Amino acid sequence: MFGLRLQRHSFDFFVEKLAVLHPDSSGDRERLEAAFGRTCFIHLTRRDKVEQAISYVKAHQSGLWHQAPDGTELERLSEPQTLAYDPDRIGACVAEMTADDENWERWFEAEAILPLKITYETFSGSRSRRCAMC
Repeated sequence: MFGLRLQRHSFDFFVEKLAVLHPDSSGDRERLEAAFGRTCFIHLTRRDKVEQAISYVKAHQSGLWHQAPDGTELERLSEPQTLAYDPDRIGACVAEMTADDENWERWFEAEAILPLKITYETFSGSRSRRCAMC
């Protein structure tokens, strides 16, 4: 079993490289399956694009991208910086994230893929409940 997280901003580059590796395949799905075998698709998205955009802007400004439940830093890409409210950047992120989801939907439809759809809100809520029971 193998898992691959592919974000929309790197998707075009990824499928271009797959086309080089598998030029005889007729589409993206066929190329993916030629490279990885039988493939199941999961579309993880976030319903609340404003919260997603704020989270992204905060991570970009602070340099802290992933943190463990106990507060331990798991991924920091730059030194800590002061956070500043940036409505223009948040708005631009909302538009970009909405467009990304729309592009995924068009791609799934074009490739005749019915992905398992999971929202961040559902996933993070179920993880919290599960962890509370442990």
